[in-house]
Amino acid sequence: MKPLFVAFFVSLGLLSCPRAYAQPLQPLPDSSASLPDPSRYDRGIYTTMSVGPSILGVETGYRNIHRLLESQGLKPDPLRSMLYIGVGGRLHRLYAEMYVASTLASLSGFSYTSDKPIRVHADFASVGVNLGYALFQGRNESLILRLGADVAEYFLLFSESATSGPLDLTQVGGSAAGRSWPLISHFGPTGHLCLEFLGGRAKRPVTLASNLRLGYQFGLGQSRWKAQEGTLINAPTDRAGFLYIGAGFWIGRNFERKQKP
Repeated sequence: MKPLFVAFFVSLGLLSCPRAYAQPLQPLPDSSASLPDPSRYDRGIYTTMSVGPSILGVETGYRNIHRLLESQGLKPDPLRSMLYIGVGGRLHRLYAEMYVASTLASLSGFSYTSDKPIRVHADFASVGVNLGYALFQGRNESLILRLGADVAEYFLLFSESATSGPLDLTQVGGSAAGRSWPLISHFGPTGHLCLEFLGGRAKRPVTLASNLRLGYQFGLGQSRWKAQEGTLINAPTDRAGFLYIGAGFWIGRNFERKQKP
């Protein structure tokens, strides 16, 4: 009789439990199944912008003009801030991009060892296209190698000013305090090699990711420095050379891959 009483009270206890405890157990969903699939969006368009320090005249870049300036007491500072803006498209691992790059701040002034100090204003600009291939694609990052062609122009503007004496603002055009040289520039075709780390993958219709670019522009030939006005005497020839690094962001509009029938 005792086993019957035990079975009776155990059954009665189970029946008196709340309904939630009486429901059958459900298997927990697999958390990995809910993660977005990075291969779902295999194409898209994007825009990117990077800002960072840059170096002009590395190894083969603009060596002759720099030597000429240094022989006269002018030593350009190669460091400056750059802005890089690009728009492009993506198909699987392939990338195509159009871009522009320019300096954000000019070179600082340089003292010249004479009674009239000289200040140098320098700017750089380029425009081009590149093709890229994703060497590595993780779930949340990509490493892209890009090769492109550009045209680049380097501008220099010299101005002389007196260190003492009054300046008359009513005689700006005829003041003998100093003179401003015409703008001189170096223009030529360049090649472009860039390695980009992209901290994100296309898992949704819109992607916002960070990126880091390390690139080098190299001259495809030598060009002579020219003045916008007049004739420039003793103008050297130079080959472009430009190394840069920049961090920025990447915004993409992604499209789903076509499903096979």
